[in-house]
Amino acid sequence: MGKFVPGNLLSPKERDRLTQYDYSASAFNIYLGLDERFDPAQYGIGNWNIWYYPTGNLNHEYHKQLAGDLSHPWIFLSCPTLKSSEPGMAPVGHHVLEIATVCPYEPLLNSTKRIFKPIGRKTRGLSAPDGQCARFDS
Repeated sequence: MGKFVPGNLLSPKERDRLTQYDYSASAFNIYLGLDERFDPAQYGIGNWNIWYYPTGNLNHEYHKQLAGDLSHPWIFLSCPTLKSSEPGMAPVGHHVLEIATVCPYEPLLNSTKRIFKPIGRKTRGLSAPDGQCARFDS
C-alpha cells in the first residue's frame, strides 16, 4: 500500500520533477468480454491489430495529436483471444475485444483537483502541515 509523503520532505528539485511536466495525449481503453454470439471474422477482425486514422495520414495526425489537436481521433481494435492459444484469457468460444482511442488529459486533471483534498494531520507518524499531503476521497 502506498504512503503519503509530506511535500516538505521532498527536495525542490524532486517536487518539480514529480509535478512540473507536460502530459502527452492519453488513451481511453475499453475491454469487452464477448460471448459465443460474437464472431470476430464477421467484422474483419483477426489475430492482428486494426488502427483507424480518419484522414488516412497517420504521421500527420500523430504529430497533430502530440501538439494537442485531437480533432481527428484514432481508433484501435484488437482481439487478444485470437492472438494466443493459451487457455484462461476467456472461456472457450468467447472473446476479449479491446477498443482504444486518444483522449485529452485535461478532463482527468480537472477531476483530480475535485477529488484530491489537502489534509493537515498526522499521517503514519509524520506530521504534515495543511496543503502538504493529499487524500483521495471517493
